[in-house]
Amino acid sequence: MKVQLLAMLVVSTVLLSGCQGYGTHQSMMGVSRQMTHNIQISGAFGMSLGQLFDPDDAIAVATDDDGATYYQFSPVNPYSNFDNYFVAITPISHQVYYIGMTTDELQFAADQLQFAADELRNGNNPDACQSVAVELSLALVEKYGPYTTRSSIGPMWIDTAANRSITVNCRNRGAMMQMFDETLIEQALIEKAQLEPKPDPSGL
Repeated sequence: MKVQLLAMLVVSTVLLSGCQGYGTHQSMMGVSRQMTHNIQISGAFGMSLGQLFDPDDAIAVATDDDGATYYQFSPVNPYSNFDNYFVAITPISHQVYYIGMTTDELQFAADQLQFAADELRNGNNPDACQSVAVELSLALVEKYGPYTTRSSIGPMWIDTAANRSITVNCRNRGAMMQMFDETLIEQALIEKAQLEPKPDPSGL
């Protein structure tokens, strides 16, 4: 009980100290371990990292400023009051390398990913946002144990064997959970390069 309580206090303190700008992709790079324990991350909401995802099955599609494409989907197992779920996939093999959910209302329009603040769902209420993020983090502590490390945006759980991670943050537009497969992120970059037009050697 003391260990569980300590973990809850640690996660709560971390989240309450970090409500800054909104970020989407945050990988495991540039973080230092604080706690070491073995966890296994496979997926969430009925979606698995590494599984194939048909872009035609998406509810909506959008591309952010960095050129990453996101596909909104209906979760098999939705979580609490989170309404918006989306994935990113490798551009050729269509393997899921990123799973995210947010309390924000996602606006998928004109190929630009926009996060619309919703005052009734924590968008402009930092205290409520942090409360939701802490609740979600405690659920992750119950499932995976204490967080592995803390990144620049908040607590992070790391599956070292599978090279996967989970982050939770409370940003200025709502609470968000993100799940990554670092190996497939690298594969996505390789496939993206393969799709880019090759320069004409003639120079014409």
